[in-house]
Amino acid sequence: MAHITTTHGVTHGLSGVVRKWLHDLNAERRAYVEYRRTIRELSRLGDRELADIGLARCDIEEAARYHLDLHR
Repeated sequence: MAHITTTHGVTHGLSGVVRKWLHDLNAERRAYVEYRRTIRELSRLGDRELADIGLARCDIEEAARYHLDLHR
């Protein structure tokens, strides 16, 4: 009787490890770029505009981290 084993989503060998590492590294880079973009956009707003959306200038980095966590 023939026996077939299939694996889905499993990486094998060094090339698989390197491929996963590169994928994870690229995902972290994209997340950092998005984080910096959010900070830049919020920093361009005036204090009154920030207050309108419920933020103070000192909250910008925390808001950017929260935004990043929502999209992960």
